[in-house]
Amino acid sequence: MKMKMKMKMKMKMKMKMKMKMKMKMKMKMKMKMKMKMKMKMKMKMKMKMKMKMKMKMKMKMKMKMKMKMKMKMKMKMKMKMKMKMKMKMKMKMKMKMKMKMKMKMKMKMKMKMKMKMKMKMK
Repeated sequence: MKMKMKMKMKMKMKMKMKMKMKMKMKMKMKMKMKMKMKMKMKMKMKMKMKMKMKMKMKMKMKMKMKMKMKMKMKMKMKMKMKMKMKMKMKMKMKMKMKMKMKMKMKMKMKMKMKMKMKMKMK
């Protein structure tokens, strides 16, 4: 009888042990799961960060592009202005030339007149 009892006890003990072991295993598993979750979270965060960075970079690029465009526009404007100035200058020059021509013409006319006068005098 005693022996049987002992056996039962042993069995119970074994069972308990097994249970404990199972529990430990479960715990380990849970821990692993938690760890995995944490890792996933970290990864997600990293990804988000990367995305943000990319976005920032894109924004910077856009800004640069805008700046370039503005610069180009300014340059174009300057060029136009220069062109206008040149045109004005040309116009002025033409005008001067015309004036000179007129003057010459007048002079010639005067000369002719003088000549005629001289002729008359003679």
